[in-house]
Amino acid sequence: MISDSFRVTEYERGEKILLKALVNDFAQRILSLNKYEQKVNIDRLVKTFGLSKASSVLDFGCGTGLFTPLFFRYGWQYTGYDVDPSLIEFARRMYPLAKFAFTKDELARWAPFDLILMNCCAHHISDHDLNMELREISEAFLSPTGIFVMIDILQIPVDKDSFLHRQFMKLEQGRHVRPASQYEDIVSQYFIIKQSLTWKSHVLSLSCKQNPFFNDMIVLVGNAGSLSKQNGPLQGG
Repeated sequence: MISDSFRVTEYERGEKILLKALVNDFAQRILSLNKYEQKVNIDRLVKTFGLSKASSVLDFGCGTGLFTPLFFRYGWQYTGYDVDPSLIEFARRMYPLAKFAFTKDELARWAPFDLILMNCCAHHISDHDLNMELREISEAFLSPTGIFVMIDILQIPVDKDSFLHRQFMKLEQGRHVRPASQYEDIVSQYFIIKQSLTWKSHVLSLSCKQNPFFNDMIVLVGNAGSLSKQNGPLQGG
């Protein structure tokens, strides 16, 4: 028989987990103006893919599901994945019509996906672990004609001595921010890169002579496949 004290403890633990997720969600929305600029850029990009309404999309590293409404607008089958169960629990409450998972086993039930977006999570992952994640995405989760998109923070040399940038990265907790060439080298081992773009982050970019701070993003778009397909058109839909 479960005691009342156990129920109270479990309830309090659940409330603390949700509070942590709420703080995370609120901080992201405030610091990035609700990621407005990034949503506009992603919306503009995915429109070019020509995906049908029956398409499925995986938001890999979805956090609290900030981008869920954007993909819902297209009528796509949306699935969000994150390793943090507290963020997934919060996302499920925010968007009950969407699917969310925090384990790969659960995620595999809904694979493969026509579009996989890996948005601003690679800079939290070491080279070794990122290679493992990308291999699994290409082999187990992306459909043969699917599109893979990675968006992440670029390492810019001028930032190394910037006080503002150091404080931002402490808040971001990103230990593996990379230059464009390094992102491309890793991703190209598993995907045929069709586009390599740089998005200027006007919301958070500051240019000061004493403390330059740039938060520009690299955008890599490609398909799974062999190197022999690298000159072909972007597949999808």
